[in-house]
Amino acid sequence: MEVQRKAKNMPEFCNTRLRSTGEPIAIKYGVPGYIPLKGLTGSKTEIDKRIAELNQYHGADKAQIAAMEAGSLFGWHIPAANPNMYDENGLPRKRKRENHRDEQTR
Repeated sequence: MEVQRKAKNMPEFCNTRLRSTGEPIAIKYGVPGYIPLKGLTGSKTEIDKRIAELNQYHGADKAQIAAMEAGSLFGWHIPAANPNMYDENGLPRKRKRENHRDEQTR
């Protein structure tokens, strides 16, 4: 898993908030789920600042964080666990549509 992490240029850890509750969490590359950051307390602004500092320390950018969120939830083998699927803001890149024949003519 370490070789795969390095090949994808991913950090070992990232930090974010659990989308369902807002709880601060850590995600370790290659590990399903997340680690609650119970010791991270304070105001929303203080916690967000600390999360940003931790991500800077780990070298995690927004695209990598989005990929790690997907990997921790759905598996590290899926395309969404690749940071190249996201832009610099951590939003999914628009995929180019391929030209396909109309399948109704079969």
